[in-house]
Formats: sequence, structure tokens, C-alpha cells
Amino acid sequence: MRDNCESCHESYSTDNLSKCVCGRDLCYSCLARHQVMCKIKHGQLNILDIFDAAVDAQFTHAIEQHPAVAKYTSKTTAEVYKGNVFLQPDWRLYEFHIPLLHYKQCFSFRPDKQQSIDAFVNYEIANITKLNQPALRDSQNTVPFFSLPSLDWQPVPTSETAGLIQAFRFYLRDVEPQGEIRFLSTPLSFYANSRLIAVHSTHFKPAHKWMYFLEARPVNGNTQYYTLNGLSAPIHDCNKILPVQINENNVLDYLCFFCFFIQSEDGSFYVIPHSKDPALPDFMWKETYIHNNKPLDLTGLYKPPRLIESAENTFLCEATMYCGNSLSTVEMEVDTTGMCTIKSSVDHCLTLPYRLLISLS
Repeated sequence: MRDNCESCHESYSTDNLSKCVCGRDLCYSCLARHQVMCKIKHGQLNILDIFDAAVDAQFTHAIEQHPAVAKYTSKTTAEVYKGNVFLQPDWRLYEFHIPLLHYKQCFSFRPDKQQSIDAFVNYEIANITKLNQPALRDSQNTVPFFSLPSLDWQPVPTSETAGLIQAFRFYLRDVEPQGEIRFLSTPLSFYANSRLIAVHSTHFKPAHKWMYFLEARPVNGNTQYYTLNGLSAPIHDCNKILPVQINENNVLDYLCFFCFFIQSEDGSFYVIPHSKDPALPDFMWKETYIHNNKPLDLTGLYKPPRLIESAENTFLCEATMYCGNSLSTVEMEVDTTGMCTIKSSVDHCLTLPYRLLISLS
């Protein structure tokens, strides 16, 4: 006797058809993948049944062969297969999760276990490749890295440069006589009687480095210079002799200023002032990454700095912050004495391929 497989509908001898627990008569080729779907549907199959030692070995071999990977570890539970990819050279951690539902969705398009596993491996390899740090050529910036729409960088008059070289001699002592030194300055809306001075030399390493100094001219006192070297002390010291003047019109500029010149071991807490900001390479704005199994698009996530609300002595602001390899949306409180405090933070990704390095000291 002959009958048709209820999946592929081919005609087979009844001896070559088997009945699934769900009651369907299937050929040998269709039975295996159909039983997997049945077990998933009826809760009889978990991730441990799928991601066994052989599958884990396949993931490990494929991922550790990638030149961007330093180490790979994994963990499997009944609900999810979790991979931990440590990227070199800085050991950033990229995590991915494959829950049972995700596997079921993939299996429905590729009704073969090996094809499904291969698809997952290739997908994660593609994600890892996107996170690989690109080789970017160090360029010599012609303008200071710190920039805001309200800033107007202008060359310092030649008559003043000798005095500035003397004032900053400790930082310029290694500059060769033939090395070019450039001085630019700009007023700051939140400091009266002051200016921000940027210094660049062809001798500086890396080539894009600029040094920054706050020049404070108190009404009753001598001119003071504060080196903006990534520590908060110079800004707070300046605020003591030259009170900062923060209001609703300039609080966002002060927030960007403060966060740029205060650094942690990961670098500046860079507030991205506008979309497509050139401080980040073009590919960062164009590429879509994966974080927690969800697409991450910098252009879509970006929120420009904005004032949420103001009180008697404080301002609550929202901004998109880039620090090291991480991207976050933060709410920060700025008070009228110049203190900035992070009130809340939503981390979007901690393993982005571009590390923002701002050399201050």
C-alpha cells in the first residue's frame, strides 16, 4: 500500500511512513524536523536539547577563529543559550542570547537543525565583525576638538603669543624651536571676563591633540590660568574666583563644557551636541549594531541636549553621551554653582567599535 507524506505530499510505501505523536503520517526526511517543531510547540523540547556539546563546540570554534576575538565562553540553560565574546585588544564584552522562541522562528525558515545552527553562527560572526575596531589614521586637526554652535574660535593676536608661551612653558618645554605653535581662543557665555584658549603644536602626540586653558580675569586680581587636564579641580577652582553664570540660555553649553573636560579612565563624558557629529566617524552614524538581540542605530537613538525643567538653583537636562566605547542617554542635574550630577542613565551599548579618545594632558 502507498500513501502521501502529510508534509512534502510525496507518495511513499506505507512501510516508509511514520506517525508523529501529533498523528500526522510523515516520510523519514520530514519526520525529524517535524518532531522538533512538535516538541517545541508542546513544550517538550528546551535549549539544552538543541545546543548540546557539539553545537557549543561549533560556536566556539567559529567565533574564536575570528581575528577580533580574544576569548569565547558560553552558558546553556533550559531557556537560553548565552555567548560571551571578549574582543581584542581591549577585552570589550559582546553578549548574545538565543532563547527557544528565537530558535523556533529560525527553524521555521530553515527546517533542519544544522542549517539553523549555521545561520545563528554566521549571524553572530557578522555582528562581531561590525564590532571589530577599524584602523583609523590619526589626523592632525586644524580646529580644536571641543566645539559648540555658540563658540567662535579665533586666532590669538600675535602680540599676546609670547606671553602665553611663557605662561604655558611647562607644557611647551619639549616643543622644538622650529615647531609651529598655534593659539586660538573663544569667549564662554557662562564666564564673564574669561576666555577658553586652545593650543596646538606640530610636536604634540597624537597629532590631533589640543591643550586647553581657562583664562580668568577677576575684576580685582591678576589673570589666572587653569589647565583643563581631565580633572574637575581646575573648573571648580576657577568657579571660586570667577563665579559661573548659568541660566536657561547657556546651561546646555555649560553641560557640554563640563563633561568634555572631566574624564574617567574611559575618557571624556562626551555629550554629543548634534546628529552626525564629526567627533564620531561616519561609519558609526551609518551602521546598525546588535545589542541584547536588538538592532542599535546611533542615528535613531540619538537625542540632542535639551533642558527638561528648571528650578530655583538647578536645571535638569537630557543628553546623549559617548564615553570610551559606550553610548548612553543620561539625565543630568546642573546647579548654579557649576556642579553637574548624573541622575539617571540608560546604557544602549558598551561595546561599540569606535573608542573616543580625547587627549587633554
